[in-house]
Amino acid sequence: MNNNKINERKVNLGLQLLRMILSFWIVIIHSYFFKGKAKLKKHFDEKMFHVPTFMLISFYFFYNSLLKRDNFKIIQRFKRLLIPYIIWPFIYLVINNSVRKLFSIKNENIDLNLKRPIYIKDYFFQIVLSSRYYPPFWYINVLLFLSIIFTIIAYSFKNLFLFIIQLFGFFSYVLHYSEIYNFLRKRKMFELCLVLIIQLIPAAVIGLTFGSVNLINILVKCHLRIVIMSFLFLICLFKFEIFKSHDGFLYQKVELNTLGAIDLFILFSSLPFDKIKNTKIINFIKLISNNTGGIYYIHNFVRGYLVRYIRPIKEGSFLGSAILYIISHLICFLGSKIFRKNILRFLFI
Repeated sequence: MNNNKINERKVNLGLQLLRMILSFWIVIIHSYFFKGKAKLKKHFDEKMFHVPTFMLISFYFFYNSLLKRDNFKIIQRFKRLLIPYIIWPFIYLVINNSVRKLFSIKNENIDLNLKRPIYIKDYFFQIVLSSRYYPPFWYINVLLFLSIIFTIIAYSFKNLFLFIIQLFGFFSYVLHYSEIYNFLRKRKMFELCLVLIIQLIPAAVIGLTFGSVNLINILVKCHLRIVIMSFLFLICLFKFEIFKSHDGFLYQKVELNTLGAIDLFILFSSLPFDKIKNTKIINFIKLISNNTGGIYYIHNFVRGYLVRYIRPIKEGSFLGSAILYIISHLICFLGSKIFRKNILRFLFI
């Protein structure tokens, strides 16, 4: 029992590093223009592994909380998601309206195609559907919805909850190709967040399934072979056109992106970082890989103002994406330190 507790608390540095890479991946997608790099843009447009991988990781670590019906950890999870989901859009509303009124400066990344301030009714639309004026928050919307559904199932079916969730995942996958789904989607009777919920359920269910067998502990026993095979498989996913696109999906190659998420999870969680004994190296990896949630929450909004003043960001260069990532990381680092003893730390971590 004590060993299990130790394992749960142990940080997997490989996954920490993967979170940083995925976070930067998202910043690149939102800020890099790929000028003269059509092949690279094609890879980023088709190989959208970043969000499904985040989804898989999130539910991998949620499994034990559901299994044990750990009320404290489940409540903490919802706090961690709800606080940024509710508070950041309100902060954006206040900042956007104040700057517009005082300095006549518009945030370039506020996706409200109206020449007016953001109203309270817009805020409520944003909270309910996550698509009114700050669409990047659709991911938290999906994460919250699936967390609620899976929690209800876990408390209702104690011994069979994982099996029922797996059936739920299988049904969602079938729904991708059903005539009902296509009928609703083509007539725009599904809001974006609802479509994305269906598209990302497989990654979430796989995360729970991996968590049920404590996959990371199994992988470290033969990490070298797994790292080599996972790396070669990842090359194949990028190089060969194995799967076809499905018209109308945001993540059009559902199978490809789900497999990519699985492979990235296995590859990075198998990296032998446990061999590193140097405390300074370990602390450095933790430092650069922390606050990925906060970077995701703020980078697009921050870009909306920096694009006016920092040339590489305005040009949409790789350097601009790196600068945006570093500035966002610095803001989140300072915010997490200032509010480290307060629940507002969830805005930055």
